Amino acid sequence: MRSWAPAHAAAAAAAAAAFQLACAGALRPGAEATMARFERSVGTGSATDLIAVSTRVVRQNNFEIYKEDGAPRIYIETRWKDRYPFDDEQALGATRAQTRLILRGTAHGTTPLGPLFKLDVSIENRLQLAVPDRWTENHATPEYRKYADRVTEDLRRELEIALRKH
Repeated sequence: MRSWAPAHAAAAAAAAAAFQLACAGALRPGAEATMARFERSVGTGSATDLIAVSTRVVRQNNFEIYKEDGAPRIYIETRWKDRYPFDDEQALGATRAQTRLILRGTAHGTTPLGPLFKLDVSIENRLQLAVPDRWTENHATPEYRKYADRVTEDLRRELEIALRKH
């Protein structure tokens, strides 16, 4: 009598591996970019410092603020900013690219000087490939990640400078 179990087990293992590969982009591995959203924790500071630093870095990078809320739930969202597609995005067929920033400050304790807030940033990316007016938001290329790292480092550096002034 021939057993069918090994053949089914191999097929099941192959299907599971294919499913994991298909879903890999949708999982959030630590603080890495998932799909086209890049999320990082930037640092801590006072509400005044977080808002001032965030606003300054947003403007230095030519973003326009769309929504803004102060403490106790600091929130800054920019409009989508048109930019020229990076070389690796062009290799995917991108004809247009846009990026936006979302910054969130949440209460993170207190110090003798007052409340402390933690700043997180989300940097979102979307591309137009072959179809005009249709955006795809599932491409996080290496050049996009470098760009997102640079913006994050700008925020981190400016926040550290603000903290040293106190």
